[in-house]
Amino acid sequence: MEYFRRFKPRFPKFNIDSDYFWLVNKVHELFEISVPISTNRYVRLSWFILKIFSYLQYIYLMIQLFRLISRSSSSVEEFMASFNLCLTLTASLARLFCLAFHRQTMLTLQQYINSKNCQRDDSWAFELRKTTYERNVKFFARFQLYAFCNSAFWCFTEFRKVEAFQIPFVLDWMPPTLKHCVEIFNSFVGIVWSFVCFLNFTQFATILNSLRTELAIIVKQFENIFFLSVSKYALDPTEIANLNLQEKEFFWEELDSNLKLAIFHHSKFVKLLRAVSSTNFFILLSSATVMITANVYLNLIQPSLGKIPLFIVAVQFMLEVVVCCTMFERLEQENDKIARHVYGIDWLHVAGKTTSAAQRRARKSIWQNALLVQRQVHGGGLKAKAGGMFELKRETSLRLINLVYSMLTFLLKAHGK
Repeated sequence: MEYFRRFKPRFPKFNIDSDYFWLVNKVHELFEISVPISTNRYVRLSWFILKIFSYLQYIYLMIQLFRLISRSSSSVEEFMASFNLCLTLTASLARLFCLAFHRQTMLTLQQYINSKNCQRDDSWAFELRKTTYERNVKFFARFQLYAFCNSAFWCFTEFRKVEAFQIPFVLDWMPPTLKHCVEIFNSFVGIVWSFVCFLNFTQFATILNSLRTELAIIVKQFENIFFLSVSKYALDPTEIANLNLQEKEFFWEELDSNLKLAIFHHSKFVKLLRAVSSTNFFILLSSATVMITANVYLNLIQPSLGKIPLFIVAVQFMLEVVVCCTMFERLEQENDKIARHVYGIDWLHVAGKTTSAAQRRARKSIWQNALLVQRQVHGGGLKAKAGGMFELKRETSLRLINLVYSMLTFLLKAHGK
């Protein structure tokens, strides 16, 4: 740990213009399906080489799976191992295609979060954003390091032993030395998938964590709308009724303007977040049940040190489901706070009666915008649904765990254990 602490100061320190996603985007640039945004020719060449070898590996693994299906002598364990790996890679690629399809929306969402327009000069908001920035960097660095080490261990142990994971038709005629070199290179290519498989998780986890921070700041802005406007004209809300006509008009106009600004920040990311999450998380929830079950099952029927990484991968996929569902639920809880702040709109009555046409227009606008917020929150709010069917909340992740347990019980009984 002391070795890694020495590298901590090298990470850029947070300032108001810092990019929440600098580390995630820098690493993921090499593993996305889309051509890298960077114009650096070495980055693009590296991306191209990685894509060629990783896709070739995917193709031969699929060929091996079909060979196992067609071969009557194949054992259940061989088939499950090959099927599990091919399903994991296929699901990861499908989610990458979804991410590439919504690439512009993702970039727009990241740009919105990085703009930090809401309460940009507030010291409390600055500290909250700083904490989020540091948490994003630490989460990605630690999680990706664990995934890399786990994948490297498996690729150089179990992956090299199983016949179904070997390159078909090619290795048979090679001399032993060359064959050994090709197998080692094949294992190195396998490690690349540790980034591909969890690229969506690390992207969405950092985005959802950052969005929750921005939403908490927006909630704070809704809390302070009335009192910030009052503080410019009086010491106490009850004194607003005693202001002269011009001061009252300025007060109502500023209150209306502040509410519209808060609603703008709230509406902006609600639209963006829904667009990128539906299909991606539908693929995750549809495939995660089978992937988690298969990885745990392979550990239980033939326990060995080389299969421990499979169990860790199952835990990582389960962690992705639980973390993302929990974060979406917390976003919804923050969203509900906004509805509670504008539900009563008691400050409309505390401020006294309006005495001019300008005051009445501002008051009417405030009332209508408050109703708009209520419709946004209760008309769906941030309730993201995977494929329009599964609500992303903690209850969904618990149901998935129960389903995994049921499938494991069935498979173990069928296997006679």
